[in-house]
Amino acid sequence: QDGDSVRVTIENELGKSEDVFKWVIGCDGAHSITRKLQNIPYPGAIHDSNFVALHASFDGLPEELSKVSYSSLTFHKTPEGRSAGLCFAVQTPDDFPRSFLLVLDINDKESEKFYTGERNKYGRKLLRPITPEEAFEIVDGRWYGKDQVKVVPGSIKWCTMFTINSRQASLYRSGRIFLAGDAAHCHSPLGGQGMNMGIQDAVNLAWKLGQVCSGKSSPDLLDTYHAERYQVDKRILRWVEKGNNTVFSRSPIVSMIRTRARRSLSMMMKLLPLVQFALPVLSMVNYSYSNCSDLSHEHWERPPLWPVPVSRVYPFGGYRRRQNFFRIVSKRVRSGDRLPNLHLPDSTRIYPYSCGWLLILCEGQTEGNRELKRNLLDVDILSRKELHSFGEALKSTTGIIDKVVVYPSSDVGAHEKLGVYGQCLFLVRPDSHVGLRSEPMRYDVVVDYLRNRVKLKSVSNARKCMYKPSPKFDPVPFVVWLSIALGAFGLYSKIKRQ
Repeated sequence: QDGDSVRVTIENELGKSEDVFKWVIGCDGAHSITRKLQNIPYPGAIHDSNFVALHASFDGLPEELSKVSYSSLTFHKTPEGRSAGLCFAVQTPDDFPRSFLLVLDINDKESEKFYTGERNKYGRKLLRPITPEEAFEIVDGRWYGKDQVKVVPGSIKWCTMFTINSRQASLYRSGRIFLAGDAAHCHSPLGGQGMNMGIQDAVNLAWKLGQVCSGKSSPDLLDTYHAERYQVDKRILRWVEKGNNTVFSRSPIVSMIRTRARRSLSMMMKLLPLVQFALPVLSMVNYSYSNCSDLSHEHWERPPLWPVPVSRVYPFGGYRRRQNFFRIVSKRVRSGDRLPNLHLPDSTRIYPYSCGWLLILCEGQTEGNRELKRNLLDVDILSRKELHSFGEALKSTTGIIDKVVVYPSSDVGAHEKLGVYGQCLFLVRPDSHVGLRSEPMRYDVVVDYLRNRVKLKSVSNARKCMYKPSPKFDPVPFVVWLSIALGAFGLYSKIKRQ
């Protein structure tokens, strides 16, 4: 590659050819040639166990399995009660209800007869291919036994042995070349996160690459791809690895804890709607880019210290204290968070998301707006009509905002879901994550965000923003009340001595 393009050699069954591209995205799997040619490290570890997968149709299965789609995770124990591996069984649509994909773990002792005597570059012992008969010998006792079910002749679609790696590329970008999907990260199939992670990689990169290729933003915007996806993927890999070690461990202590945890979870599932908490995690809609890159930005302002309206410091720290708690503790949508599935004023829903850049303006609650007006300088509380004009003016100036939505104060549900108290705006990115949250609303703050963070060329000559964002924690209330406490303690000590 050079400063303007990448020369790519493509080799397949049709032959070999060369071509030149502006950008290249390597989505060529865990053994990515793209990653290796760029000499990008792929550090990580290999799970101790080996695994067997068998995809086939079976005769002799219980009749109840034909009524609903079935999956199970069973932990096998020896007669002495020791953990002896697991079997994950999932029913597949082909040849329903007889077709199943079975995945089983085998430890080093059980793997001995499959070792070839050679090792790979990581020092791992290599395995020979496994036969269906050998695979079913392992299945026997962990699922249904050989005396109960039989493999349908000619139905075997897949029979293999494999190992599980947990790895992550050190860089997701090298000049004009990007990595996505398994080329950037791989891990255990536990939790079913692999495909979701790859899709989120693509979604995050696609809109940024689209803006750069269309000439709207400078290439510096693409640096945020690694900054955001690397950190989120790293958290997911850590979570999957911990779960993997817990599920596949054969330690007697871990086995005992796992058994009791399963019983407790079964009871909790009956009492609590755990599915509604688990689904956002598994579908990756609750991961946030907050604090990952400059694209996640919040603009808040503090009142001046002088002149001092009583409401700013009293009671108990006043407006400054309340803003501290609201920003740090309250349940609200933060910059970097994925936008919740709100009802739009036209009675449609946000998702499936197709808004491009979306500007959301919230009218705010009466008391919240009153506090903004009383405590901050140069703040105008806009009417609903003025909010529409404000949004359309920004849309015209930036040339990038596709849709403007105004939520009136009467839409309490939207204000609660977004965590809005005073008049506030959200600028939502094309991947449905909040880029900017600004309270109070500032026209110049939006333009400044697009110029300096999104690298938008159309506003590169806009006037400099005069409003400075305040830090997350305001020390003034703490200092005020610490001074009062120390003064009171000093006065108490003086009176006591007298």
